[in-house]
Amino acid sequence: MAKQGVKIDYDSISDVLYVQFIAPYANQWIDSLDDGTTARLNPVTKSVEGLEIWHYMARLEAGEDVTVPISANDVRVLEAV
Repeated sequence: MAKQGVKIDYDSISDVLYVQFIAPYANQWIDSLDDGTTARLNPVTKSVEGLEIWHYMARLEAGEDVTVPISANDVRVLEAV
């Protein structure tokens, strides 16, 4: 089986970087990780299935580090069927 890739999109109008390990779906939980970063979580396993990093370019232009407070163990890894 081939592994599903990570989808990364940037919305320049909203200044949001989207990182998706799985496509968003209606029952995903949304949790605020810190000021300006939200995670989409699996409601059963609580694993991270996506991230939204708000004010992404503004942070970079201000010289701020853009870090996300998760580890690789928090991310749900999927295989395509």
